Amino acid sequence: MNIVLIGFRGSGKSTLGRAVAARLGRRFVDLDDVIQARMGAQSISAIWREFGEARWRAEESAAMADVLAESNLVIAPGGGAPMSAPGRDLMVGQRDSGRAVIVYLRCRPTVLKERLRAATGDRPSLTGGSIVDDVEEILPRREPTYLALATLVFDNDADEPEAAADRLVAELRALSLIHND
Repeated sequence: MNIVLIGFRGSGKSTLGRAVAARLGRRFVDLDDVIQARMGAQSISAIWREFGEARWRAEESAAMADVLAESNLVIAPGGGAPMSAPGRDLMVGQRDSGRAVIVYLRCRPTVLKERLRAATGDRPSLTGGSIVDDVEEILPRREPTYLALATLVFDNDADEPEAAADRLVAELRALSLIHND
């Protein structure tokens, strides 16, 4: 069974995902890295500038289908992956067939903004403003989808990544969503 971590930018999908994968002896897959490698691009922002969001979402869905065909991974799709119908349908199919647990890493907007200010990374703006400003406009639109997809909602505001990973693994095991692999 795969563990798919969804949430907004800065929610900890990549950071927490790596730590959870290490604890469970699983491979971690950052879907953004897979797409970037497939497209041979130097950056995600370059892909968005050159090809646009529609092409990114198409590549994202194709990459997600390939990755979800594997088992026992910890996967971090981009924050917008659940918003496109193909990506969302893939996740729902995996969740409903028992092949994936979907964990929504929920964070307060103030925490997301703080994290994004500290590490902007290679993230294109979704609104034309700053990526920090994207939180107020985009998160309210995405959160209902995140909640609808989630097998588990995990509040990821306060803990350091290592403590959060321990807490998430313990919660997944306590709910029998994963077993002692």
